[in-house]
Amino acid sequence: MRKRFSLCKKVGVFLLTAVMCTSQLNVQAEKKYDFETEYQVVAGANGYFIAKNQQGEYGLLDREGEKAVGFDYSEMEFPKDTMQYQYIKVKQNKNWGIVDYDENTLVPLNFEKVSEYSNGNTIAAGYNGNTTYLYDLKGKQQKKQLTGSGSYSVISDTVFWGKEDIRNEKDNTLVKLEENSLLDKKKNSLAVKVGDTHYAVQKYTTQLTGNLETDQNIEVYEKDEKTQDILPEEEWVKDKDSTVKGSLKLIKAVSDKNIIADMQMDDGFRVIYNIEDGQSTSKYKSIGEFRDGKAFAVDMDNNIKIIDTSGKAINKNDIEVADYKENTDSLKSGTMTESELEKEKNQDIKKEGQTSFLKFENEKKDRFKLYSLTKEDVIKGTWKDVKFVGNDFVLLQNEDDKYGVIDKDGKTVVEFGKFSKDELLNASYCNSGITVVKQNGNKNDVYYYQTAKEVKKSFFEANKKIILFAGIGVAILLVILCVIIALKKKAAAKAEEQRQQEKRQQDAQRRKPVSPKFQQPTIQPKPQRREKPPVKKTNVTSGKGTSIHSAVKASASKPKKGYLEGVRGEYTGAVIPLEEGMKIRIGRSQENNDLILNSVKISRHHCIIDYDSKRGQYRIVDYSSNGVYLPDGTRLERKKQTWLNAGTTIIIGNEENVFKLGKSK
Repeated sequence: MRKRFSLCKKVGVFLLTAVMCTSQLNVQAEKKYDFETEYQVVAGANGYFIAKNQQGEYGLLDREGEKAVGFDYSEMEFPKDTMQYQYIKVKQNKNWGIVDYDENTLVPLNFEKVSEYSNGNTIAAGYNGNTTYLYDLKGKQQKKQLTGSGSYSVISDTVFWGKEDIRNEKDNTLVKLEENSLLDKKKNSLAVKVGDTHYAVQKYTTQLTGNLETDQNIEVYEKDEKTQDILPEEEWVKDKDSTVKGSLKLIKAVSDKNIIADMQMDDGFRVIYNIEDGQSTSKYKSIGEFRDGKAFAVDMDNNIKIIDTSGKAINKNDIEVADYKENTDSLKSGTMTESELEKEKNQDIKKEGQTSFLKFENEKKDRFKLYSLTKEDVIKGTWKDVKFVGNDFVLLQNEDDKYGVIDKDGKTVVEFGKFSKDELLNASYCNSGITVVKQNGNKNDVYYYQTAKEVKKSFFEANKKIILFAGIGVAILLVILCVIIALKKKAAAKAEEQRQQEKRQQDAQRRKPVSPKFQQPTIQPKPQRREKPPVKKTNVTSGKGTSIHSAVKASASKPKKGYLEGVRGEYTGAVIPLEEGMKIRIGRSQENNDLILNSVKISRHHCIIDYDSKRGQYRIVDYSSNGVYLPDGTRLERKKQTWLNAGTTIIIGNEENVFKLGKSK
């Protein structure tokens, strides 16, 4: 048992260690990889790199610079969220598909368009002809296809947005977008996922009443059931007589129950709307991107606030830096569309970069400081140049004219002075790390920085082969342990069965009645009886000095006091006197016994018998393991005095040794 416990303990320690290693990997220091390659590296994520050969074909390299995916594709892209998803979108012969880093197919390369896995969803879609096919994260095609007009984009795992309607995974229409509309739905319709149970849809309606009036509103749905409309409030409308009323534009969801809506007027503003209670927040001129549940916002008085996802300001004091003035032009201008961002790609300050930092400048505008959203404090240091390079990374120039990169928490990711400004401007920045390429003659040196909090692979994913073999070993060990335990249990059960069988046989023998000749034995000894076994030489004597041995030999008739009479066994026919004060010790041992019985069922010191003339009864104390029984099978209580009447037959050990307690005269 102890050995089994020790083995189980070792297995438990191994599994606990593996779990601890998994948790430790999530907080380990940043990883750095570098290698030399002849290919042109264009992007990197999770230690893998999209590269292009001289023929303009794309492939994927691993962290050693070896091919992970062959150069067989005309286009190749990482997803926007490389922390949650590890796949690449590829194009071949004008068809799109999705493969993982080992080139296993997730979405076949058969489609004109592909809607990727994103926003926490586990479904991707591929469009071909008039049918949209759905695939899960393992590449398994779903049974149902979407058969509406045009392609469908994935809003959630159960809701899909098309040109004319919104459908669920059962191909049932949930919302018709063409209804009462004169606008181009392809450009102006919008639908977003809100948590796991809701989705919001931006809709346009038109009415012809003299002048063309256009109303724009947002509708919120809960799976298959419509819940409510979000309409512009009356006081939001600047001019009630205007031909164009105030309308709401859906921007995005910021939590499971809150969405940002934009009031489109000359002095338009934004609010955060709660879909559960139907209430909106204070008005803001601009709301930045949310990071860790917080965002910068500019209120109607041009004050900078830090708000939570409900729209409530959480900073108690004004955001100020002594001798520096905030520069929030890009923040106040609002969130840019993807096309606008693409146009701004080569500008010094990308507007998306302002979501995690506020930039403060001195009067000369030659020195800058950064205020961090996540830290809610000023980042240590003064900078000569600040450039927001995307995905919350910031390119900085220090007082020594060296360039480096920090993340949204102000932590240095790329050390200062290692690369030039142009090399860092041309680097690839994704939300899981940074890829920098440095020319080295005819080849390129590739450097990859993967941040600590964005290490996505767990201990089991990173060491799956080792874990596989270790798991097989543990499984074999457990099987062996189970077999050993089963064999021991089987052996124990067999031994117990044998013991129970012997006990049943003994009980059956004990319950068998003694034959009449033993119940009423002849008092006189038989004329011919077999030899008695020797009794010990030093005999216990009676109170009158007569030894049991001599009494047995000399007795030709029964005494007047108590006596034992042999009914069956070694002492058949013998009469053993038992006078007042005399005890007979019966057992198998040659020592300290008066009556020796040679049988395996007799204990070394089996029992003691004496006679009380006043009561006319015999007292028996049983010390044995096999017991002293009455003819009906009743066992006398062990180590306790039992009084029996004269004339009672007793069985010592088993049926081989039967005695009768004689009646006194």
